[in-house]
Amino acid sequence: MHRSIATLCFLLVTSFISAQARLDWVTTKDHTGACQISVPKNWGQSVTLVKGSGKVRTFSPETQKMYAQKMLENSAKRVFYVMKSTPTPGAKAYTTYMVSVPGDGFHCTAQLVVQPSYTEDEVKKIVATLAAKTP
Repeated sequence: MHRSIATLCFLLVTSFISAQARLDWVTTKDHTGACQISVPKNWGQSVTLVKGSGKVRTFSPETQKMYAQKMLENSAKRVFYVMKSTPTPGAKAYTTYMVSVPGDGFHCTAQLVVQPSYTEDEVKKIVATLAAKTP
């Protein structure tokens, strides 16, 4: 019984902390209002959000080789990968993440361009907020 109470208290505290952290986030939408994603207020990185027609298409192994440096998820619910890039000599290095999620008869795609110091786990928290809504 004590273990159950301790577990419940832990879950309540972590939920509260998570909710508090989300208060410091801002939500942005595409121009149609159908796609939205949230980022920390002080994020300072680039995000592009667009609504596309049709469903999310998973990547074949050949497509992965062409576009993905690293495939993070490849399902009908989310296609998420680090995009291949060729750095320009002398230019600042960035990492580009691409993610698509399904909507009702459409899909939403976000491109996040981040400095290498921004961790993949931090990007995953942002990607988890990507949603397709009926405007």
